Amino acid sequence: MNFNIPKTVSFSGEKLWKMKKDGIVSDTVLAELKKLADDSLSGELLAVTERVMRASSGNPHDYASIGTYWWPNPDTPDGLPYIRRDGKGSPMATDTVTYRKMSERAFLLSLAAYYFDSSEYGRAAEKILYDWHLNPETYMTPHARYAQSIPGICDGRGIGIIDFSMSSYRVFDSVGILESLGFIAEENVVGLKRWYNEFTDWILTSECGIEEDCEPNNHGTYSDVQLIALAAFTGREALLKKILTTSYERRFREQVEPDGSQPLELRRTKGMIYSISNLRALMLIAGMAADNGYTEYLSPDEKYGDVVIKKALDYLYPYAVSFDSFPYEEFKPELVPERMKAVLLWADGRFAKEGYIDKADLISNKFILESAYPGI
Repeated sequence: MNFNIPKTVSFSGEKLWKMKKDGIVSDTVLAELKKLADDSLSGELLAVTERVMRASSGNPHDYASIGTYWWPNPDTPDGLPYIRRDGKGSPMATDTVTYRKMSERAFLLSLAAYYFDSSEYGRAAEKILYDWHLNPETYMTPHARYAQSIPGICDGRGIGIIDFSMSSYRVFDSVGILESLGFIAEENVVGLKRWYNEFTDWILTSECGIEEDCEPNNHGTYSDVQLIALAAFTGREALLKKILTTSYERRFREQVEPDGSQPLELRRTKGMIYSISNLRALMLIAGMAADNGYTEYLSPDEKYGDVVIKKALDYLYPYAVSFDSFPYEEFKPELVPERMKAVLLWADGRFAKEGYIDKADLISNKFILESAYPGI
């Protein structure tokens, strides 16, 4: 059985290795993981060329999507310009999640390949990554110029980068796992790193990328998550240090109040979900800093990031237990237990002996993938 330590990005590959070696993951969790992996083997082709949405460039390889909360205008014959309904996902915006589905499916199969030493799962994950990025017939050009467009208003926006930033790190974790198993061709690893180097250059120099970096809420936080992960994956250490050096002031201190609340997220119509999501991004930044040995760049004192995270977590937890007391809007309360359980599991690994695992079990007994690896 292969027990190589994977070079992951968003969590410690050594911790994953120990979880497998020591048999920490329960048989129940492994059975759920295998079932999901088996189901994923027969999933549809996830590629930019298979999507309904087409970019205004006319290039079928250019990624494009419609803004998540933008709907056809009921007061005009052609439905233009679209109008915004915050918190209400538009049926026209289904393409915004295609990249996320691709990256999450690749990661699921890679994780299953690691636990079950399965080349079938591993090669399936490799093919998913190849089809999206490198296949001459289905590849995506490495930019997001046409993401989150608004028909009748604009053909793309900086905030569309979040279509990628919430999950691109899973691609990099997948590559690290597959490499450790020998289930991905070296030429594909080289090709993926080249693709993401080009994507990084576009983010750093394009108007869209600069706009997203300046966003003060979860968009800005996930921008940092993605750039840190990109830098780690492609070996751009100077960029990694640069983002971590500014992230604490710009994201942790600016977004979380002393009482742990996140005002920029709470004012949305899904205040709880957005708060959990932004907390998840802060956790990813702190975790990547620690696991890559760069905690000192995150803040003058490594405890600062943890203090902010614990305050935000402790602010949200009581509302997850008793949601009726939540004093803000939340259109999707049914999503809260699963999302909250994920951040609690991460906290249990970060803050030992503080009872977060018990809180996670109290919130939900539903299987989530985070039960099978030391990340989020």
